[in-house]
Amino acid sequence: MIKKLSFFFLLSSLIFAFLLFKPSSYRSVDTVFFPRGINLSQISNILLKNNVIESAFFFKLVALSLKLDKKVKAGEYLFENKTSLYNTFKKINSGDHYFRKFVVIEGTTTEKVINDLNANLYLSGKINKKIEEGTLFPETYFFLRNDNREKLLLRMQEKMHETIDGIWSSKKSFIDSKEKLIKLASLIEAETKLNSEKYIVSSVFHNRIKLNMRLQSDPTVLYAKNLNNKKKNRKIYKNDLKKDSPWNTYTNKGLPLTPICNPGLVSLKAAANPALTDYVYFVSDGNNGHLFSTNIDQHNKNVNIFRKIMNKKANEKKAN
Repeated sequence: MIKKLSFFFLLSSLIFAFLLFKPSSYRSVDTVFFPRGINLSQISNILLKNNVIESAFFFKLVALSLKLDKKVKAGEYLFENKTSLYNTFKKINSGDHYFRKFVVIEGTTTEKVINDLNANLYLSGKINKKIEEGTLFPETYFFLRNDNREKLLLRMQEKMHETIDGIWSSKKSFIDSKEKLIKLASLIEAETKLNSEKYIVSSVFHNRIKLNMRLQSDPTVLYAKNLNNKKKNRKIYKNDLKKDSPWNTYTNKGLPLTPICNPGLVSLKAAANPALTDYVYFVSDGNNGHLFSTNIDQHNKNVNIFRKIMNKKANEKKAN
Protein backbone atom coordinates (compact mmCIF):
# COMPACT_ATOMS: atom_id res chain seq x y z
CA MET A 1 0.00 0.00 0.00
CA ILE A 2 2.80 2.35 0.95
CA LYS A 3 4.63 1.48 -2.27
CA LYS A 4 1.50 2.26 -4.26
CA LEU A 5 1.08 5.60 -2.52
CA SER A 6 4.75 6.44 -3.07
CA PHE A 7 4.45 5.53 -6.73
CA PHE A 8 1.26 7.57 -7.06
CA PHE A 9 2.89 10.54 -5.32
CA LEU A 10 5.98 10.27 -7.56
CA LEU A 11 3.83 10.02 -10.67
CA SER A 12 1.73 12.98 -9.60
CA SER A 13 4.87 15.00 -8.89
CA LEU A 14 6.28 14.18 -12.30
CA ILE A 15 3.05 15.14 -14.04
CA PHE A 16 2.88 18.34 -11.99
CA ALA A 17 6.49 19.21 -12.89
CA PHE A 18 5.91 18.36 -16.55
CA LEU A 19 2.89 20.65 -16.75
CA LEU A 20 4.71 23.37 -14.82
CA PHE A 21 7.76 23.48 -17.09
CA LYS A 22 6.12 22.45 -20.39
CA PRO A 23 6.07 25.31 -22.93
CA SER A 24 2.58 26.41 -23.81
CA SER A 25 1.34 25.20 -27.19
CA TYR A 26 -0.36 28.55 -27.70
CA ARG A 27 1.27 31.67 -29.02
CA SER A 28 0.99 34.56 -26.61
CA VAL A 29 -0.14 38.06 -27.49
CA ASP A 30 2.22 41.06 -27.17
CA THR A 31 1.52 42.21 -23.62
CA VAL A 32 -0.78 41.48 -20.70
CA PHE A 33 -1.85 44.06 -18.11
CA PHE A 34 -2.89 43.40 -14.51
CA PRO A 35 -4.56 46.39 -12.81
CA ARG A 36 -4.13 46.92 -9.07
CA GLY A 37 -6.42 44.92 -6.77
CA ILE A 38 -6.94 42.10 -9.24
CA ASN A 39 -7.68 38.61 -7.82
CA LEU A 40 -6.35 35.19 -8.80
CA SER A 41 -9.38 34.21 -10.90
CA GLN A 42 -9.19 37.45 -12.87
CA ILE A 43 -5.45 36.99 -13.41
CA SER A 44 -5.92 33.45 -14.71
CA ASN A 45 -8.76 34.54 -17.03
CA ILE A 46 -6.66 37.37 -18.47
CA LEU A 47 -3.74 35.00 -19.11
CA LEU A 48 -6.03 32.40 -20.67
CA LYS A 49 -7.74 34.98 -22.89
CA ASN A 50 -4.35 36.19 -24.12
CA ASN A 51 -3.12 32.63 -24.83
CA VAL A 52 -0.34 32.78 -22.25
CA ILE A 53 -1.65 29.72 -20.36
CA GLU A 54 -3.66 26.70 -21.48
CA SER A 55 -5.65 26.04 -18.30
CA ALA A 56 -7.00 28.58 -15.83
CA PHE A 57 -7.77 25.73 -13.40
CA PHE A 58 -4.21 24.38 -13.36
CA PHE A 59 -2.82 27.92 -13.09
CA LYS A 60 -4.90 28.56 -9.96
CA LEU A 61 -4.04 25.12 -8.58
CA VAL A 62 -0.31 25.80 -8.90
CA ALA A 63 -0.64 29.31 -7.50
CA LEU A 64 -2.50 28.09 -4.42
CA SER A 65 -0.29 25.03 -3.92
CA LEU A 66 2.93 27.07 -4.02
CA LYS A 67 1.36 30.11 -2.30
CA LEU A 68 2.12 32.32 -5.28
CA ASP A 69 -1.33 33.91 -5.48
CA LYS A 70 -0.38 36.80 -3.15
CA LYS A 71 2.90 37.57 -4.91
CA VAL A 72 1.57 38.69 -8.29
CA LYS A 73 2.60 42.29 -8.95
CA ALA A 74 0.26 44.62 -10.86
CA GLY A 75 1.49 46.07 -14.14
CA GLU A 76 2.14 45.20 -17.76
CA TYR A 77 4.14 42.16 -18.86
CA LEU A 78 5.55 40.94 -22.16
CA PHE A 79 5.49 37.16 -22.63
CA GLU A 80 7.66 35.21 -25.04
CA ASN A 81 5.99 32.80 -27.45
CA LYS A 82 5.23 29.38 -25.95
CA THR A 83 6.36 30.32 -22.46
CA SER A 84 6.09 27.76 -19.65
CA LEU A 85 3.84 28.13 -16.65
CA TYR A 86 6.94 28.28 -14.43
CA ASN A 87 8.35 31.24 -16.40
CA THR A 88 4.95 32.91 -16.34
CA PHE A 89 4.86 32.74 -12.53
CA LYS A 90 8.49 33.84 -12.34
CA LYS A 91 7.78 36.92 -14.43
CA ILE A 92 4.61 38.11 -12.70
CA ASN A 93 5.99 37.41 -9.20
CA SER A 94 9.26 39.25 -9.79
CA GLY A 95 7.66 42.37 -11.26
CA ASP A 96 9.59 42.02 -14.53
CA HIS A 97 7.45 44.72 -16.11
CA TYR A 98 7.33 45.67 -19.77
CA PHE A 99 8.70 49.14 -20.51
CA ARG A 100 7.09 51.05 -23.34
CA LYS A 101 8.97 53.78 -25.19
CA PHE A 102 8.24 57.33 -26.27
CA VAL A 103 10.54 58.77 -28.93
CA VAL A 104 11.28 62.48 -29.32
CA ILE A 105 13.00 62.98 -32.67
CA GLU A 106 15.57 65.75 -33.11
CA GLY A 107 13.92 68.88 -34.49
CA THR A 108 10.43 68.08 -33.16
CA THR A 109 8.50 71.09 -31.88
CA THR A 110 7.31 71.19 -28.29
CA GLU A 111 3.72 71.47 -29.52
CA LYS A 112 4.01 68.13 -31.31
CA VAL A 113 5.66 66.44 -28.33
CA ILE A 114 2.81 67.60 -26.05
CA ASN A 115 0.18 66.48 -28.55
CA ASP A 116 1.84 63.07 -28.91
CA LEU A 117 2.11 62.66 -25.14
CA ASN A 118 -1.54 63.54 -24.62
CA ALA A 119 -2.55 61.13 -27.39
CA ASN A 120 -0.54 58.24 -25.94
CA LEU A 121 -3.05 55.73 -24.56
CA TYR A 122 -0.56 54.13 -22.17
CA LEU A 123 0.10 57.25 -20.08
CA SER A 124 -2.04 58.90 -17.42
CA GLY A 125 -2.89 62.51 -16.57
CA LYS A 126 -3.06 65.43 -18.98
CA ILE A 127 -0.61 68.17 -19.92
CA ASN A 128 -2.42 71.50 -20.04
CA LYS A 129 0.33 73.92 -19.02
CA LYS A 130 2.48 75.85 -21.50
CA ILE A 131 5.91 74.35 -22.13
CA GLU A 132 8.64 76.52 -23.61
CA GLU A 133 10.06 75.63 -27.01
CA GLY A 134 13.51 74.04 -26.99
CA THR A 135 13.34 72.75 -23.40
CA LEU A 136 12.80 69.04 -24.20
CA PHE A 137 15.74 66.81 -25.01
CA PRO A 138 15.21 64.53 -28.04
CA GLU A 139 15.75 60.93 -26.98
CA THR A 140 13.99 57.60 -26.49
CA TYR A 141 12.26 57.56 -23.10
CA PHE A 142 11.10 54.33 -21.48
CA PHE A 143 8.06 54.25 -19.22
CA LEU A 144 5.66 51.86 -17.51
CA ARG A 145 2.01 51.68 -18.47
CA ASN A 146 -0.06 54.35 -16.69
CA ASP A 147 3.00 56.46 -15.79
CA ASN A 148 2.16 60.16 -15.49
CA ARG A 149 2.60 62.32 -18.60
CA GLU A 150 3.89 65.35 -16.69
CA LYS A 151 6.55 63.24 -14.98
CA LEU A 152 7.76 61.97 -18.35
CA LEU A 153 7.83 65.55 -19.61
CA LEU A 154 9.87 66.58 -16.57
CA ARG A 155 12.43 63.89 -17.42
CA MET A 156 12.79 65.45 -20.88
CA GLN A 157 13.35 68.90 -19.38
CA GLU A 158 15.85 67.63 -16.82
CA LYS A 159 17.76 65.82 -19.57
CA MET A 160 17.97 69.04 -21.60
CA HIS A 161 19.26 71.01 -18.58
CA GLU A 162 21.83 68.32 -17.83
CA THR A 163 22.99 68.19 -21.46
CA ILE A 164 23.28 71.95 -21.83
CA ASP A 165 25.26 72.26 -18.61
CA GLY A 166 27.73 69.66 -19.87
CA ILE A 167 28.15 71.34 -23.27
CA TRP A 168 28.37 74.85 -21.82
CA SER A 169 31.42 73.98 -19.74
CA SER A 170 33.51 73.31 -22.88
CA LYS A 171 32.02 75.71 -25.44
CA LYS A 172 34.17 77.80 -27.79
CA SER A 173 31.33 79.92 -29.17
CA PHE A 174 30.92 83.60 -28.28
CA ILE A 175 27.20 82.97 -27.57
CA ASP A 176 26.76 84.37 -24.07
CA SER A 177 23.76 82.48 -22.65
CA LYS A 178 22.41 78.95 -22.61
CA GLU A 179 19.05 80.19 -23.91
CA LYS A 180 20.73 81.72 -26.98
CA LEU A 181 22.74 78.54 -27.48
CA ILE A 182 19.53 76.50 -27.67
CA LYS A 183 18.03 79.02 -30.11
CA LEU A 184 21.06 78.71 -32.39
CA ALA A 185 21.09 74.92 -32.08
CA SER A 186 17.41 74.81 -33.09
CA LEU A 187 18.23 76.70 -36.31
CA ILE A 188 21.09 74.29 -37.05
CA GLU A 189 18.79 71.32 -36.39
CA ALA A 190 16.13 72.70 -38.71
CA GLU A 191 18.57 73.55 -41.49
CA THR A 192 20.34 70.20 -41.86
CA LYS A 193 19.86 66.60 -40.78
CA LEU A 194 23.44 65.67 -41.69
CA ASN A 195 25.60 65.56 -38.58
CA SER A 196 28.68 66.11 -40.75
CA GLU A 197 27.30 69.51 -41.83
CA LYS A 198 26.02 70.86 -38.54
CA TYR A 199 29.31 72.31 -37.36
CA ILE A 200 29.74 74.06 -40.74
CA VAL A 201 26.19 75.46 -40.67
CA SER A 202 26.96 76.68 -37.15
CA SER A 203 30.04 78.47 -38.49
CA VAL A 204 27.89 80.24 -41.12
CA PHE A 205 25.54 81.60 -38.45
CA HIS A 206 28.43 82.60 -36.19
CA ASN A 207 30.13 84.42 -39.07
CA ARG A 208 26.91 86.22 -39.97
CA ILE A 209 26.41 87.37 -36.39
CA LYS A 210 30.01 88.67 -36.29
CA LEU A 211 29.46 90.58 -39.55
CA ASN A 212 26.13 92.00 -38.29
CA MET A 213 24.28 90.20 -41.11
CA ARG A 214 20.78 88.81 -40.83
CA LEU A 215 20.73 85.05 -40.34
CA GLN A 216 18.09 84.58 -43.07
CA SER A 217 17.09 81.10 -41.98
CA ASP A 218 14.00 79.81 -43.82
CA PRO A 219 12.89 77.49 -40.97
CA THR A 220 12.38 80.52 -38.68
CA VAL A 221 9.86 81.89 -41.17
CA LEU A 222 8.14 78.53 -41.44
CA TYR A 223 7.96 78.25 -37.65
CA ALA A 224 6.21 81.63 -37.37
CA LYS A 225 3.86 80.65 -40.19
CA ASN A 226 2.82 77.47 -38.37
CA LEU A 227 2.36 78.98 -34.92
CA ASN A 228 -1.15 78.27 -33.61
CA ASN A 229 -1.99 76.68 -36.94
CA LYS A 230 -3.50 73.19 -36.72
CA LYS A 231 -2.82 72.48 -40.39
CA LYS A 232 0.96 72.74 -40.70
CA ASN A 233 2.58 74.21 -43.82
CA ARG A 234 5.74 72.74 -45.26
CA LYS A 235 6.44 75.45 -47.82
CA ILE A 236 7.29 79.13 -47.63
CA TYR A 237 7.00 81.70 -50.39
CA LYS A 238 8.65 85.05 -51.12
CA ASN A 239 5.78 86.91 -49.46
CA ASP A 240 6.32 84.89 -46.27
CA LEU A 241 9.92 86.13 -46.07
CA LYS A 242 8.62 89.72 -45.90
CA LYS A 243 6.09 89.11 -43.12
CA ASP A 244 7.65 90.53 -40.00
CA SER A 245 7.51 88.51 -36.79
CA PRO A 246 9.78 88.03 -33.76
CA TRP A 247 10.96 84.79 -35.42
CA ASN A 248 11.60 86.09 -38.94
CA THR A 249 15.38 86.21 -39.37
CA TYR A 250 14.96 87.87 -42.77
CA THR A 251 13.35 91.00 -41.31
CA ASN A 252 15.23 91.00 -37.99
CA LYS A 253 18.89 90.70 -37.05
CA GLY A 254 20.08 88.19 -34.51
CA LEU A 255 18.43 85.08 -33.18
CA PRO A 256 14.65 84.50 -33.17
CA LEU A 257 12.48 85.21 -30.12
CA THR A 258 12.54 81.55 -29.04
CA PRO A 259 14.02 78.29 -30.31
CA ILE A 260 12.04 76.89 -33.25
CA CYS A 261 12.29 73.21 -32.24
CA ASN A 262 13.95 70.90 -29.75
CA PRO A 263 17.53 70.43 -30.98
CA GLY A 264 19.44 67.19 -30.53
CA LEU A 265 22.86 66.55 -29.04
CA VAL A 266 24.94 67.09 -32.20
CA SER A 267 23.21 70.38 -33.02
CA LEU A 268 23.75 71.61 -29.45
CA LYS A 269 27.43 70.68 -29.63
CA ALA A 270 27.74 72.35 -33.05
CA ALA A 271 26.19 75.55 -31.71
CA ALA A 272 28.71 75.58 -28.88
CA ASN A 273 31.73 74.62 -31.02
CA PRO A 274 31.36 75.83 -34.62
CA ALA A 275 33.80 74.80 -37.33
CA LEU A 276 36.41 77.39 -38.29
CA THR A 277 35.35 78.59 -41.75
CA ASP A 278 34.83 81.82 -43.69
CA TYR A 279 31.47 80.69 -45.06
CA VAL A 280 28.60 83.15 -44.86
CA TYR A 281 26.16 81.53 -47.32
CA PHE A 282 24.71 78.09 -47.93
CA VAL A 283 22.01 76.61 -50.12
CA SER A 284 20.62 73.11 -50.58
CA ASP A 285 22.46 70.89 -53.04
CA GLY A 286 19.21 69.07 -53.88
CA ASN A 287 20.48 65.81 -52.32
CA ASN A 288 19.94 66.38 -48.59
CA GLY A 289 23.19 68.31 -48.23
CA HIS A 290 24.26 71.92 -48.80
CA LEU A 291 26.64 74.00 -50.90
CA PHE A 292 28.63 76.55 -48.88
CA SER A 293 30.27 79.77 -50.08
CA THR A 294 32.24 82.76 -48.79
CA ASN A 295 30.83 85.40 -51.14
CA ILE A 296 27.61 86.36 -52.87
CA ASP A 297 28.88 85.57 -56.39
CA GLN A 298 29.69 81.98 -55.52
CA HIS A 299 26.43 81.73 -53.60
CA ASN A 300 24.43 82.81 -56.65
CA LYS A 301 26.24 80.18 -58.72
CA ASN A 302 25.36 77.57 -56.10
CA VAL A 303 21.72 78.69 -56.20
CA ASN A 304 21.71 78.16 -59.96
CA ILE A 305 23.24 74.70 -59.49
CA PHE A 306 20.47 73.87 -57.02
CA ARG A 307 17.76 75.09 -59.42
CA LYS A 308 19.15 73.00 -62.28
CA ILE A 309 19.22 69.90 -60.07
CA MET A 310 15.62 70.47 -58.95
CA ASN A 311 14.45 71.10 -62.53
CA LYS A 312 16.15 67.90 -63.65
CA LYS A 313 14.44 65.94 -60.88
CA ALA A 314 11.08 67.47 -61.75
CA ASN A 315 11.48 66.52 -65.41
CA GLU A 316 12.51 62.97 -64.51
CA LYS A 317 9.46 62.68 -62.28
CA LYS A 318 7.19 63.81 -65.12
CA ALA A 319 8.82 61.36 -67.51
CA ASN A 320 8.11 58.49 -65.15
